[in-house]
Amino acid sequence: MIKVAFLSDFPFSIAFGGKEVQLLSYMEHINNGNFDIKVNLLDFFKIEETFDIIHLFGYSNWFYDIVKNLKNNFPNIKIFVSPTFYYEKETRMLIGSLLSKLCPVPNFFSYKKYFLSKSDLIIVNSNAEKVQLIKLFQIDAPKIEIIYNYVDSSFAIFNNPEDANIFLRKYNLDKDEYFLSVAFLDERKNTLNLLRAFLEVYPILKKKLVLIGKFRFRNNNIKEEVEKLVYTNKDKILHIEYIDRKSDLLKSAYLNCKAHLLPSFLETPGLSNLEAGIFKKPILVGKCKPVIEYFGDKVVYCDPNSIESIKKGILKVNAQSQNIELYDLIRSKYLEKHSVDKLVNLYLSQVG
Repeated sequence: MIKVAFLSDFPFSIAFGGKEVQLLSYMEHINNGNFDIKVNLLDFFKIEETFDIIHLFGYSNWFYDIVKNLKNNFPNIKIFVSPTFYYEKETRMLIGSLLSKLCPVPNFFSYKKYFLSKSDLIIVNSNAEKVQLIKLFQIDAPKIEIIYNYVDSSFAIFNNPEDANIFLRKYNLDKDEYFLSVAFLDERKNTLNLLRAFLEVYPILKKKLVLIGKFRFRNNNIKEEVEKLVYTNKDKILHIEYIDRKSDLLKSAYLNCKAHLLPSFLETPGLSNLEAGIFKKPILVGKCKPVIEYFGDKVVYCDPNSIESIKKGILKVNAQSQNIELYDLIRSKYLEKHSVDKLVNLYLSQVG
């Protein structure tokens, strides 16, 4: 039996998003599958914790110390890293990478280059991420494997079929009369520009915007502006901090929305986009390389920097009906059967 320990770079209580959902989903599917592998969450406070593989999720600098200790003192433990690392402003990052080599003290780039280069395998979720890691950190290409993010094939199946309209009943909404955005509210998700664009097209569409997600802002001024827009437009905007992603309530929110809006500056490709897609919903996404790699021409793109572009995108998805092409694409490429089996085979190749 191969023992694998999962470790995320943030406590779930502080930051729980798509990366953490992916981590738990991998663990559930592997442990419930017919594999000779057992996955556990790494217990920080258990002295006698033993494992054959440690799989790190994220790219925080403190992984440097963990990897260094493991390499020096536990050389038989294999190290996997799923960094979920991609920067849209690549030129700026390339300049930073070059300058970091002249810096005599450890820094953002040197820490990451160390734990990435010393790992046994790096798992990325797009070719765009793979190419960027090679450019910025000079990682050997054979060390990097692509496993696409996925949505569970059962996600669109209700636990209780009678709950299909539970979201409408709970929040007094009508089918197709609201847009949905399931995501953290923060700078990268472009919440502020989404709200500004939505409020400008509201007089035309007369549909509400439902935001499901917690605040995760780093800029307090932007946070306060978003709070003000939400608070002063309660007749147009409904903010729900959290809904259990396995609940019928969330599934009902997807099922009955007109479209899903996530004009982020960067996604890979956004778990909620996949979730909306498996409900055959039109989706609006910010244009960036990983999202284009996933979705091709099956979605509506916008320039996340442009309010006008986001407005046009909202109007465009409002005019669409079911997105069957996106649904078929997800079913063919982005379900658990494609990704979990590949990860299991990579574990076996390193230890088996």
